[in-house]
Amino acid sequence: MSPGWREEKKQRTRDAIVDAALALFARDGYDAVTMADVARAAGVGERTVYRYVADKEDILFADDAAMRAALADSLRAQPRDRSVPEALRVAAHDVAAVLAGDWPRFAARGAVIAATPALQARERLKQDGWRDLVAAELTSRGVPPERARLHGAVVVACFAEALTRCLDGTADDLPAAITATLGEVGGVVTPEPPDDE
Repeated sequence: MSPGWREEKKQRTRDAIVDAALALFARDGYDAVTMADVARAAGVGERTVYRYVADKEDILFADDAAMRAALADSLRAQPRDRSVPEALRVAAHDVAAVLAGDWPRFAARGAVIAATPALQARERLKQDGWRDLVAAELTSRGVPPERARLHGAVVVACFAEALTRCLDGTADDLPAAITATLGEVGGVVTPEPPDDE
């Protein structure tokens, strides 16, 4: 048995567990579903489920590490002389490209989180981690810490709003929604001057 085949089998098992869990969460509600239910629906033993995920929340948030890595890698790979707004726009689009490869599953996760108050707290903590990551990367590029924190908060808020728009159907293209939300921030914080009368 080749290592590549083993990895493919593991990925298929993991996908089956995640897909079964998401279907159950959508049908029965997150709180009503047990790990035993997930195992039965995925056609595996409960111990197998725990080899792939630590708990029910992990099914919904396990990909956060990969998203954080994509964000950090994008920021680190960009030219040091690129403007901060442009670097953040590129990084947000790079993360969106990763999500696009698994959008149906990601959208299903988003719907479960939106319907479950306890999970929304974990989602906010995840976003705080993204904000801190952006701030640290920008600080390493010479941006003063207070501005880096502000940039981190703004880009994460814009990304979250773009995701919300895609999940609720008011937008259908995540990169375009990110571009739109980042553009809208300027109009919010810099009001247009009043018309001359």
